[in-house]
Amino acid sequence: MPRNDVVRITVIDMSSHVDVDAVRPVVVGTIVWLVAALIEATQVLGWSNDRHIWRLGICLAGAALGLLGTLVVIRRKRRLNQE
Repeated sequence: MPRNDVVRITVIDMSSHVDVDAVRPVVVGTIVWLVAALIEATQVLGWSNDRHIWRLGICLAGAALGLLGTLVVIRRKRRLNQE
């Protein structure tokens, strides 16, 4: 026997809570990569017997890409604010 129940879907407007320009997450991620690079630099410079310099390179690459991404999202935010 078919049921004729009504399904109600409530849609919540989250547009005021969303960081549409993404500047904050990119900057935080870049800072995390820089902190990781500092930690790895202390390891490479001799505070540890573990001398895996490739990890420092990965951290520096992440920080460099984060800086590039920061420039991109700031530029994008400025363009969106002009429109």
